[in-house]
Amino acid sequence: MNWKERTYCGDLNRDHVGSDVTLMGWVDAIRDHGNILFIHLRDVRGIVQAIFDPTINSDTCETALRLRQEDVIQIRGAVALREPGTENPNLITGDLEVFVREVTILSKARTLPFQISEKAMVFGEEIQTSPESLDEELRLKYRYLDMRRPSIQRLFRKRHEILRTVRQYLEDRRFIEVETPFLTKSTLKAHGTISCPAACIRAVSTPCPSPRNCSSKCS
Repeated sequence: MNWKERTYCGDLNRDHVGSDVTLMGWVDAIRDHGNILFIHLRDVRGIVQAIFDPTINSDTCETALRLRQEDVIQIRGAVALREPGTENPNLITGDLEVFVREVTILSKARTLPFQISEKAMVFGEEIQTSPESLDEELRLKYRYLDMRRPSIQRLFRKRHEILRTVRQYLEDRRFIEVETPFLTKSTLKAHGTISCPAACIRAVSTPCPSPRNCSSKCS
């Protein structure tokens, strides 16, 4: 992996047309058109369409045939404009595509309990699953997969932006942020009770149900 040369999928624009880029991310969706394979590659900043054409590199296409959703891959190829009429306005990079020359499978995915992709490969297609249509218990069981969904990540990002705005507002008015230690109550389920130092003062302590809940360390 060459992280220094990496370009994020969502950062691609018309300025990249004609240039080679290295992209890394999850295989969001796959569409096999016989000789040509199309995939959506997803990373933290967006999705871009990648094309595996045997006339460019037959070995790369053989590797691409083994791809499945949520495999983690690295690709290198040339950025080009999509043919008129094939653009996807639902994507930030919907007018671009990458013709892949090299592909490396970084991690293989197991069979998914539900579909993670939320973007149709072709404009106008319906997505088969959405967060609202899935059983909540199933989503919570596989929370680490559910959190990959762009819609869920947008919620985390929005929360971050709200907190950042509040902190910046107070910072501009010379407020300071002071974190006080949390006092936890020991429970009957605990295997033992230990004392957690509060405010880094040895004489002050509070019961803690388990060592992993004690984040305060004093020398």
